[in-house]
Amino acid sequence: MPKKIRPDLSQEQIQMFIDTASRLEPVRRRRFMHLVVNRLGYGGQRYAERVLGWDRKMIRQGAQEAQTGTSQPFSKSSQISSPKYFTGELKSKSMEPLSENMIKIYSQTANNLSGEKRRLFMAQVVNSLGRGGQRYVEEKLHWNRGTVRRGQKELSQQKQARQENKAERIDNINKQREKIRLSAAEQKPNIKASVSDELAKTYIETANRMSGLRRRIFMAQVVSTLGYGGQRLAEQKFGWNRRTVRLGMQDLQDRNAARKRLSNRGRKSVEARFPTFLTDIRELLAENDPKSLKNGKTTLKIQDIHRLLIHEKGYDPNTIPSRETVRKKLNKLLREIV
Repeated sequence: MPKKIRPDLSQEQIQMFIDTASRLEPVRRRRFMHLVVNRLGYGGQRYAERVLGWDRKMIRQGAQEAQTGTSQPFSKSSQISSPKYFTGELKSKSMEPLSENMIKIYSQTANNLSGEKRRLFMAQVVNSLGRGGQRYVEEKLHWNRGTVRRGQKELSQQKQARQENKAERIDNINKQREKIRLSAAEQKPNIKASVSDELAKTYIETANRMSGLRRRIFMAQVVSTLGYGGQRLAEQKFGWNRRTVRLGMQDLQDRNAARKRLSNRGRKSVEARFPTFLTDIRELLAENDPKSLKNGKTTLKIQDIHRLLIHEKGYDPNTIPSRETVRKKLNKLLREIV
């Protein structure tokens, strides 16, 4: 029966095998990979490819070289058996070397920082480099590994703290929502089951005898006495429109609400639709007839001002006010000058 894959490789052993293989030259690396796979037993190639990220072709080439002895033999003395030189988390991402420009930028940025900010910056750079980043920055940027590891630890702590704070905020929001829901459920009164047909008939006949403001206020008073869900009940039982009832609620709270709604009707003024209309006319007078701003008289024709508003001030021919409106606003402006 074939031997199963060894499931007991620790994180330190995995890191040791990866780091050792990356340090060796190609021939010795292939021989080392072959020895490791033989030690793993049946299914070792699959395990090494999945966990250690090694290429199967290189492993097979190492096995072939070990059998034929055509290449330089692998020395057991070069095998690193102690994991004390390999620390940190396993990273599957391969490190890409930095350009000289990026090395200079990273070095200057780290020199401009100090304390915790400097350590966090160094940790972020090393994490972006991937596996072997600590050794690389130690050689190229002359950063201390202990400082980098301390920054990585602080970075992971900050990340964990942010996740905890986010979870706490979400928990508080959910608690507040639940509290509001329960409070609303407690304060929510029961909808009145029904109104007798005789009383409903009386309400309908009374409302039909009224009109306008008095009718809306009467409907609002009736709905208020029904309690929660009164609008729905009035709509279903009495045939009253909800919008009319809501307008009546506004009239019931403010007797001038109907007058305010009436004042909002009609077409808006030219100044409301074109806030700079009078200013534009004044500027055209100042450019083409400066004396008109002193004596209150102009030699410009209305059609000329209308044309200048389109071509110089950028008004749309389809939405610009009519010539009659321009004439009225021009006369108003000249009267104010006089």
